[in-house]
Amino acid sequence: MHSSDASKISNNTSAMHQYIEENKIAIPESKRLPLDTQKADQYLKTIFDYTETAYLLLDQKLIILAFNLRAEKWIYQVYGKKMEKGRCIIDIVPKSRTEMIKGDYEKALQGKHLNYESNFPGPFGRQIWYNFQLSPVMSEQNKVLGLVVAISDITKRKNAEIEKEKLGEALKASHLGLKKLVAHVQSAKEEERLHIAREVHDELGQLLTTTKIELSMINKKLSHLGEGSYIQDELFHVIELINKSIKSVKKIATDLRPEMLDELGLLESIRWQIEEFTNNKGVVCKLSVSPEFESLTHDINLSTTMYRIVQEALTNIARHAQATQVNIVIKTSIDNIFMVIQDNGIGISEEAKNKKNSFGLTGLRERVMLLNGIIDFTSRVGEGTVVYVQIPYMI
Repeated sequence: MHSSDASKISNNTSAMHQYIEENKIAIPESKRLPLDTQKADQYLKTIFDYTETAYLLLDQKLIILAFNLRAEKWIYQVYGKKMEKGRCIIDIVPKSRTEMIKGDYEKALQGKHLNYESNFPGPFGRQIWYNFQLSPVMSEQNKVLGLVVAISDITKRKNAEIEKEKLGEALKASHLGLKKLVAHVQSAKEEERLHIAREVHDELGQLLTTTKIELSMINKKLSHLGEGSYIQDELFHVIELINKSIKSVKKIATDLRPEMLDELGLLESIRWQIEEFTNNKGVVCKLSVSPEFESLTHDINLSTTMYRIVQEALTNIARHAQATQVNIVIKTSIDNIFMVIQDNGIGISEEAKNKKNSFGLTGLRERVMLLNGIIDFTSRVGEGTVVYVQIPYMI
C-alpha cells in the first residue's frame, strides 16, 4: 500500500470517529469492531480501490455516494473531470451523452439490470471500449435505494473481435474471389470445349468424310479388277477404318460439347445422354421429369451445369458403381430445381467420398457451387449411391 493511500484511510477513519464523538452517537457493544476486523476492512477497501473494475454507488437522485480509485481515474481519463461525493453523475458526463445515460439510469432505478458496451475516443485516435453494468440496490422492503455502476475496460477483447470480424470479411472476400475465378475457369473451359468440338467436327470430320469419298471413287474406278481383288479389299478395309474414325470424331465432339444442347435444349440432351449410356454400358437408366421442369426455359449456364452433372454422374457410375440400374428424377419448385440420381451399385465408402483427389465428385461439387446450389452424396457399401442436387432457380 502506498503511504498516500494509508494516509487517506487514516484520515477517513479519524473523520469518522470525530463525527461520532461530536454527534454523541452511541455504538452498542455488539456493533463495535475489534482492531483485527477494522484492519480487515481497511485491507478490503484497499483491494476494492485497486481492482480492475471501476465502481460507483449512486442514490435515487444519481448523487455519488461512494467510488473506488479506479472509478476516480476513469472519470478523469474519459471526461477530464474530478470525481466528488455529493455530486450528480449527470453533471460530470458531457451533454452529448446525458440523455442516453439518463435513460439507462432511469431503467435501472425501476429495478432492471443493464449490461451494455460503449466506446470513447482515446489517445492517438484510438477507440477505448468499456462494459457498463447497472444494478439496482434494493432495500429489505424490495424498494430501490440507488444504483451500483460497474465499468470494465474491454478494449483488448473488442479489438480482438474487430480483428476477427475483419479476418472473416477478408476470408469471405477471398472465398468470393476464388468462386468467381472457378466460375471464370469453368466458363473458359466450356468455351474451349465448344471451340475444340467445332474444330474436330467441322475440320477433322469433313477431312475424313472427303477422304472416304475419294477412296470410294478410287475403289469404283478399280472395279474392273473384279471382286476379291487384293487392292479392292485393302481399300474397303481403309474405308471401314475411316467410318470408325468418323464415328469417333462425332463422339469426341459430342462429349466436348453436344450440339443438341444448343439446338434442342437441356431435356432432349439429357434423354439422348441416357440413351447412349444405356446402349453403350448395358445399364438400365430411367428418367422421370416433372411437367413444371419441362415447361421451363433454361439459360446456357444452368443447362450446361445440369448436363455436365448427369454426364459426370453417369461416368462415375460406369467406372466404379458396377450398377445394373440407374434412376434420375428431376423436379422443380417455385424457386429451386431438384435432381436425384440413384444407382443400385456397390456404393461409395466415406473415405472415397472425402478423398481429395476424387476428381469426379469434386467436379460435381464445383459445378453445383457455382450456381449457389447444394449437393449431397448418400451411400452405403453394397447398397448403391444417391446424389441429391438442389439448384436455386429464379422464374
